[in-house]
Amino acid sequence: MSKAPIFLYDITFIFSQSTIDNLFEHFYLHLTNYNDGTGLFYYEGNGETYTTFNIDFNQISTEIASNNKSKLKLSNLKRTFAPILARHDNFNVGYVDITGLQENEVTGSYDVILSKHLRIGGLSTYDAEKFELELVTLTDVERNLPPIDVRELCPYELGDKYCGYVGSERHCDKTIKRCKELNNLSRFTGSFNDIE
Repeated sequence: MSKAPIFLYDITFIFSQSTIDNLFEHFYLHLTNYNDGTGLFYYEGNGETYTTFNIDFNQISTEIASNNKSKLKLSNLKRTFAPILARHDNFNVGYVDITGLQENEVTGSYDVILSKHLRIGGLSTYDAEKFELELVTLTDVERNLPPIDVRELCPYELGDKYCGYVGSERHCDKTIKRCKELNNLSRFTGSFNDIE
């Protein structure tokens, strides 16, 4: 029976020390949700030691019309992140590298089964119990897009002032095909690739 994969999270926060001199301070966290009882996991692949931490990561959203961002949720019961948030007003940018490992039962080494490099778009929640990072992809290639590329979809909601549709229909999947069916093509602002 194969073991569950191990996920490693390399989190980088970059804070502005001085906007005049363009100086930045880097703060690194190497965390994993894997717990072998020691609280630490050493990964030979990059030479880093990861601290066991309660982490929840929801996968990149694949909903076509959704604005939901992926979120990395970290337990904050011991107020671990207070020193980070004390500098939140100087937060410049951040990144999260997520690596998934599967133990090779034959060799005992670890095979990489997932590798994602994501940007921290914001710090969305910080309280006594949790700390949430909003993650965004750097390129569309890294995102698990739906079968239709989101750039091909109209950004407007059916019937809003930009869409301008005034009929009785109540459903729109934001494709050019549906816009044609609704006789509202003049307001379509997605890509005009043939999606039919």
